[in-house]
Amino acid sequence: MPDGIGWRRVWSLLALLMGLLMGCAPQYKTFVDYTPPESIKGMRCIMVCGEKREVCRAVSKRRTTDCLQEAREAAEPRLMLALERHARELRELRYKRDKVEDRLQRAQKKMRRCQYLLSELSGMQMRGDVSGGVYERQKSRCLEKEIMISQIEHKLRGLKDPSKPTLEMFTRSNHCQGLGDHCMPDHDQCFQLCGGKIRRETVCVRNCK
Repeated sequence: MPDGIGWRRVWSLLALLMGLLMGCAPQYKTFVDYTPPESIKGMRCIMVCGEKREVCRAVSKRRTTDCLQEAREAAEPRLMLALERHARELRELRYKRDKVEDRLQRAQKKMRRCQYLLSELSGMQMRGDVSGGVYERQKSRCLEKEIMISQIEHKLRGLKDPSKPTLEMFTRSNHCQGLGDHCMPDHDQCFQLCGGKIRRETVCVRNCK
């Protein structure tokens, strides 16, 4: 089974593969063609439709701005609580990270001693001063320390600072978005009631087969 790093690599490869597949998939675009009515009365009618559409957009823009301002004001208390929680979590994490870093430094120091002794035993073994078993036991102890250092380093990499909360996190997805989405459909309905015709055509514009 893959470890934590292994799973991240697997997911990264899957994400890259999905991106490549999506990049190769056909892409479509819808073109809209407006044919105005032939009568003067109909032309005047669609002009009114256009004016109503612009008024709708202006009103929707103002409503969206007011709505976002209200959303920001409502989100500020939650942001303050999130910032306090973030500061507390950051202090706790840095305390843990300091302890892990200290543990890593001590483990690396022991590893250097182990490697020094292993080097000495290697020379003594070649001279026949110690048996091969003594050297192998020391080598095994050094290997255990090396594994421990790898585990500590892996844990240290996982102790990353949490993302700092921002106001946008609390106002990004709210009911303020799309307040003006009805303006264009209303205009198109008005346009057709005035005698105009609308033709929509969806065509492939990229990676077409």
